[in-house]
Amino acid sequence: MAENDRVPILSDEESGAQALLAQAAEVVAAASAQPDLDSCLRVLRDGLLRLGVRRAGIWLLEPHNPVLIRGTWGTDWDGQAVDERTLVMPLGRFLTPDQIASGQKVILRRLVRPPGPVAPHQARRLTGGPSNGATVVLRASGLLLGILSVDTLPEGSPLTPAQIQAVEWVADHIAPFIARWRTIAALDERLVRQAVERTEEVRRTAEVAARQVLDRLASELIVILSHELRSPLSLVYGYTELLLARLDQLSRDDLRWMLQEVMAGARVLVTLLDELVDFVRLDQRALAPERRPVEVAALVAQMATASLAALDSRRIRMAVPAGLVVQADPVLLERALVHLLRNALTYAPEGPVWLRAGADDRDVWLEVADSGPGIPPEERERIWDAFYRGREVAGRATGRGLGLGLTLVRRLVEAQGGVVELRCPPEGGCVFRLVFPRDAAPA
Repeated sequence: MAENDRVPILSDEESGAQALLAQAAEVVAAASAQPDLDSCLRVLRDGLLRLGVRRAGIWLLEPHNPVLIRGTWGTDWDGQAVDERTLVMPLGRFLTPDQIASGQKVILRRLVRPPGPVAPHQARRLTGGPSNGATVVLRASGLLLGILSVDTLPEGSPLTPAQIQAVEWVADHIAPFIARWRTIAALDERLVRQAVERTEEVRRTAEVAARQVLDRLASELIVILSHELRSPLSLVYGYTELLLARLDQLSRDDLRWMLQEVMAGARVLVTLLDELVDFVRLDQRALAPERRPVEVAALVAQMATASLAALDSRRIRMAVPAGLVVQADPVLLERALVHLLRNALTYAPEGPVWLRAGADDRDVWLEVADSGPGIPPEERERIWDAFYRGREVAGRATGRGLGLGLTLVRRLVEAQGGVVELRCPPEGGCVFRLVFPRDAAPA
């Protein structure tokens, strides 16, 4: 065999050093492949223990407090894994200012266990004598990141040069990955902080907007109430005053007519108060529907003799088949229909108003249709808003009441599991249809 072909024979010490470096490379490869910093540090700590040391820990410099370092993952006196992430240690416990300034990479220590039950991080670190511990500095691009701390326990054998070299190799090659993860974490933290700040800003803006809406609604309600209550109250007060002053002078017919006017004014007041009470109870979810099978024809007949008496029933036409049953709360359904009929009679002052009902394979429906001017497209969403009272028709203001009628219709129907549909045919008029599922189970 030629002189140059001879395979160099390594000493046991050299072979051991190469094996440790190979092991160090595997540690870095495994740790750097982790998805996050915590996982990287756990794998790194476990890998350091395979380099022949008994204990290992990683400490990272706090980003916003350079005089302290934060414990991450370490081992106890028996070499068992322990989470030290809550520990905060002075930087000077591991590195002196001179060592930091000089860029020293490895600081050897001799660990001595003090008497009594103390934690491993409280062990005394002495200089001089055989070194059974080492602090290896983590740096990336000249930036101090933290330290790796390894030892063989106070009772262990000194660290070998090969072990120190392997730990130093790990520190040099894992530091860039730690720096990258910390940068990503800082960026994520900043993004989260920005998201939280933005959410808080949106919440404050929403609160201000909500207060403004509530203030506006309260102001509108006061104006509407003062206007709408004034007429019926004036009527009731005026005719009552007249009756008291001229009771003996009035004929029976005059007396009946005045009492009917007083009753009409009182009925308006009761209607306004009922709308307000229903609105508040629905808004607070305090109006619980009691759904059951309701025969539509019987409900409409009952309405004709009671609820519709206060309306211009001469204009109301009905087309309701016998035997049609809907799953609904009869009281709430009647209120919704009365609101629709009153709305149609108000906004379609001429022509008949139809109350119809029917069914198909899936749904039962009831609808109120009028032959009025219809609703402009730009108002078809606003009509459901509370206190919205519509527009003028043919130069005449038709906005009457509190502007809660259609708001209550939608909420009353939805509380029973139904929906309200609006159709405005091209030829004019409006059709409000209440749709309920045929197979809806009673509540």
